[in-house]
Amino acid sequence: MKAVLKNIPLREIMLSLLLGILIFSIVLTVLSYRVPPYSEETLTTLSVKQIVQEKHMFKVRPSLIYDYKEVLDENDPVYRNLVRSVNMTVYYSISSSRPMRFVAGYYRPFLEINSSAGWSKKFWLSPPTNFTKPHASMNVALNITQVLEIVEKLGSEVGAKSHSFAAALGFYVVADVSIGDKNYTVWSRPALYMGFDAESAELALNFRSDTHDVELTHVIRRENFLNILMLRLRIEDARVAGPLTILSSGALLVFMVLRRNPLGFHEDVVRKYGEIVVDGSIKKRNMEFTVVEVNDFSKLVEFAEKLRRPIVHILENRGDEAVHRYLLLDSDVVYEYTHREGR
Repeated sequence: MKAVLKNIPLREIMLSLLLGILIFSIVLTVLSYRVPPYSEETLTTLSVKQIVQEKHMFKVRPSLIYDYKEVLDENDPVYRNLVRSVNMTVYYSISSSRPMRFVAGYYRPFLEINSSAGWSKKFWLSPPTNFTKPHASMNVALNITQVLEIVEKLGSEVGAKSHSFAAALGFYVVADVSIGDKNYTVWSRPALYMGFDAESAELALNFRSDTHDVELTHVIRRENFLNILMLRLRIEDARVAGPLTILSSGALLVFMVLRRNPLGFHEDVVRKYGEIVVDGSIKKRNMEFTVVEVNDFSKLVEFAEKLRRPIVHILENRGDEAVHRYLLLDSDVVYEYTHREGR
């Protein structure tokens, strides 16, 4: 293995090394732009939420369609001409991710009517009721006959009667929650929406609760890293180092490919005849040898193969010129081939 490596020209080793660095830098750059420099994680530090559950019950006039019962079951259709009243109960509670020191709030029932003719009216059905616990049970009853009378009266007053309108029966709830040394306010508006359509005998029912909860968050920003082989680089560093290494290694690679190589001839010799050509140096001159100039290097190789002796390569730097001397010793005769290259 050592002999094989020794015969590989240094220039080829450098070119292979630069090519490997260039490829690695390209891969590094591509990977660095596939991953964001930072990742963010949102942590909830405080959460105060309201939970609302609702039940309602309609009372109707005895009729054949209802089998003469006066209270409807949950899934029974509600017909506007037969309904008398509605009773609604709302179960309200507050939950927190951290212990609550105290809760103070109130709720107030309301009725809101919105006519298809364009007018609307809101009524408070009773004064506010206070509560001091994280839960409360609220109840309100509404006479539907009175609602129809109110709609008729308001329509006459504004001069825009309408037999189609929506009535919302609900509660407006506000609570102050003390957690630690701070107070937080939450509110909720649970309501049963009843649609009275002149073209439909059945009421359209829908329960909805609009709420404002409290949620405090904290964003943690972390640096992302790129792990390649034994390297661990910040994404930002990789985005800088990658392109710079591409430019530098690419430029150096182009320079080495295009530049004139003063040792090109000798590299070609080593590539072809590496087994019989060895590098050496002159330690002492002996003038007793006869020097024979050989004009063809291949002839010198033939002599070396016949004599089974190595060719010694000596490099002499003479100013702007590199002189390669190839010597083959045979008894008292030295066969020499000389090659000159400009730098």
